[in-house]
Amino acid sequence: MIGLVADIGGTHARFALCEGTRGKRPCLSGIAVLACADYPSLADALSAYLAPLPAALRPRQAALAIAGPVSGDRIVVTNHPWSFSLADTRTALGLETLSALNDCTAVSRALPFLAPADVAPLGDFDADPRRVDAQRMGIVAPGTGLGIGGLLRNGTAVWPLPSEGGHAGFSPGDQTEMEIARILSGRFGHVSNERLLSGPGLRNIYEALCVLRGHQKQALSAEEIAARAMAESDVICREALDRFCAILGSVAGDLALLLFADIIFVGGGIAPQMIGFLRASAFRARFEEKGRLAPRMAAIPTLAITYPYTGLLGAALHLLE
Repeated sequence: MIGLVADIGGTHARFALCEGTRGKRPCLSGIAVLACADYPSLADALSAYLAPLPAALRPRQAALAIAGPVSGDRIVVTNHPWSFSLADTRTALGLETLSALNDCTAVSRALPFLAPADVAPLGDFDADPRRVDAQRMGIVAPGTGLGIGGLLRNGTAVWPLPSEGGHAGFSPGDQTEMEIARILSGRFGHVSNERLLSGPGLRNIYEALCVLRGHQKQALSAEEIAARAMAESDVICREALDRFCAILGSVAGDLALLLFADIIFVGGGIAPQMIGFLRASAFRARFEEKGRLAPRMAAIPTLAITYPYTGLLGAALHLLE
C-alpha cells in the first residue's frame, strides 16, 4: 500500500508518500515542505501536493499528524488559523480513509524507529534510541508551539500517550524566572510552558528580560534572538537563550519524572539548530536538578532529534497499522 502522510505544524506542512510493512520503519518518498500561510486551507495545501500525481497513482489512504488536540471530526490547528472536518476533507480529496493524530503523538510513535544517525546526545550518553531496555520514553518538542508526548513499549507492542502538556503551567526555577512569569502573567493570564518554550516563547523571554534589565526592546524574531545569542553579539539575547535552554531542561526533567522515563528526546524545530549551545547550556544541569531524585535523573539519557521528518514517520506508522 502507498499512502499519503502529512505533518501539519503552525508554520510548515510536510507531506510525503509512504509504503512499508507493519513493525518496520516505513519508506518515505516525495517529501515536500509547504508554508501554511501560503494556503487558505489544509485541503488546498493537500491538493497542491497531490496535483503533480496522475489520478491513477494518487493514494487512497491518508494520515495527518496535527499540531493540536485531536478529538472527533473537527480539527483545529493550535497555532495557525486552519480548522477543518476530517470527513469533508476526505470527500474533497477523494480518499477512502483519512485519520488524524496529534503531531507529538506521531513523533512518540516513531521514537523506537529512529537510528543513531537521527539523534544527537545532550550529555555523555550512547546515542542509540533503539535501546531494548527503554520501555518508557518522553518527547519535548519546542517549535511554533510546544509539543509534549510519551510512549510505553513492551517488546514490539507500543502505546503512544497523547498529551497537551505544553499548556501545563510554567514552574519558575529561580527569582529571575519568577519575575519573568509575573510579567507574562500580566500579558496572558495563564502562563503555560509554551509561553516560554517555543519560537514566540523565546521572544517572550527576551522582552521580559528587557523590562527587568532596563534594556531597550528591539523588534527581533526568535531566529534573530537565537542568532545574536549564539554569536554573543547581544547580552540580553544571550541571557534569553540561556534561560530558554535552562527552562527546557527543567520541563524535560519534569516529564521524565511524570513518566518515570528511561530516555527523553528533545524534538521540534528549534533544538536541532543549536545542538552545541544546548550542550554547553544549563539544560542538563536543570534536567537533573530534581532534589532526592537527582541520582535517578543523572542516569536518564537526553537525545536531540535531528531527523527532520519524525512526524511524517510516525504518521506513516499509524497509517500502516
